[in-house]
Amino acid sequence: MKMDPKEITKESIAIQDTDAQTDHVLFCLYRRMTLQQKAERLVTMWRVMQSLAEAQIRSYYPTIEERELRLRVGSRRIPRELMIEAFGWDPLRHGY
Repeated sequence: MKMDPKEITKESIAIQDTDAQTDHVLFCLYRRMTLQQKAERLVTMWRVMQSLAEAQIRSYYPTIEERELRLRVGSRRIPRELMIEAFGWDPLRHGY
């Protein structure tokens, strides 16, 4: 179901850790952002998520090689069948 951005409310997206006035200000600021600014934010958030995943995997496997790290990170967002077909990596066998 697609929502009109003007109809987004605290209740409609179930934000419960921020007060209504702060949400309102945040949504107003988001509406003023250009498409490029929104895309830059999205890329930044994606990079942070990648870094967090890499850090977690490195904490489990301190001596991990770069290729295995990339495969484990990738297997967290790429379907198992595609990981096996494209990279010969079975997340169920090797781990995430």
